[in-house]
Amino acid sequence: MKQRTGKLKAVLVGIAGSHNAFSLSLYNLKAYAYRCSSIQNNWEISVIQHPLIGELNKENLLLKLRDKILSLNPDVVGFSCYMWNIYEFIDIATGIHNISPDTKIVFGGPEIATDYVTEGNFDEFPIDFCISGEGEHTFLELLSTLSGGLPLLENIAGLSHRTAINTSFTINPKRIPFKSLTEIPSPFLSGVVDEEVLTRKNVEANIETQRGCNLRCSYCIYHKDMDRVTYSEVDRILEEVRYILDRGVKKIRFVDANFSSRLPHAKSVMKRLIEMKCQTSLFFELIPGFIDEELASLFGNFTNLHNSNQITIGVGVQTINRKVLKRLKRPIRKEKFEMTFKLLQKYNIYTKIDLIIGLPGEDISAINQTLEYMVEQLRGSRAHLLCCHVMRGLPGTE
Repeated sequence: MKQRTGKLKAVLVGIAGSHNAFSLSLYNLKAYAYRCSSIQNNWEISVIQHPLIGELNKENLLLKLRDKILSLNPDVVGFSCYMWNIYEFIDIATGIHNISPDTKIVFGGPEIATDYVTEGNFDEFPIDFCISGEGEHTFLELLSTLSGGLPLLENIAGLSHRTAINTSFTINPKRIPFKSLTEIPSPFLSGVVDEEVLTRKNVEANIETQRGCNLRCSYCIYHKDMDRVTYSEVDRILEEVRYILDRGVKKIRFVDANFSSRLPHAKSVMKRLIEMKCQTSLFFELIPGFIDEELASLFGNFTNLHNSNQITIGVGVQTINRKVLKRLKRPIRKEKFEMTFKLLQKYNIYTKIDLIIGLPGEDISAINQTLEYMVEQLRGSRAHLLCCHVMRGLPGTE
């Protein structure tokens, strides 16, 4: 670590998946770390939220982001890694290491699955620590260790560490997930979310009501270090919504894998949003079949509150080929989609339907079959969005 007087400095960096989004995970890390008085006394934690970086002017934007990070003179830089930013962060981390080799680099997020670290896929990059699974408590303990406290590195669950760059990581045991999201202070209500971020033009604010997923799909990494679904309290969710709306935000995205994974919880949230007469657009992800007439009607009631209210439901179908679905460990038959889609149509809910093209065992005939089926389902309906995504083999997946 660098020699300095005063507080040590940690900088958390995110590159969003769209031009209007931001990374909620960074604020979760900061809110949880600052619950500890010794961290508050010893560390100054800053967050940099950068919009999506596409191919246009990419090299220049990455250099500017690197220089912005270095201008804060950090002792630790943490990167929240997703499929759309992992390679950019490797480039930035390499630049930081070349200029400031004493700065510790931490990679975390969904791309840093334990299996992928174990396979040695990060060994060649200038990364000092990898955090897998829920990162809040792991990050807090790492800051405590780096400022001369306990625990020892080898005793921090969820952490991978090494003594020198280009050596293999030592992978500690996995961290046990939180029993409830309420164990993490709300980043909104605790005041760590930057006001500048919430006042950006057309910003879409993220809210997390749960972590984990009902399914164990073989192409997905979300469940790899999460063996259960944990929930936030409904009262807190509504306070967060009110906080966001009071700052003029007009779009809210619920970043849950399956908003209706527990129907009573989802219905309670919707009923309270209706009672509040919220004026905003909402986005949810929903696995086919995890809906009933009551929840669909609540979606409809919300959209009827104000002319500007709109709900978009992201529904992951992927394919209708049962053999491929079985191979994917995703037991969702097309009949569940049909039931779900009919209910959403009945209450005039806009649907974003996701397919994955090129799944293992899928040939051109199976792809055509799925596409023709979806076109037929959409025929005669109101406008919906059919999204075709090319299959990506994500690190750490089967």
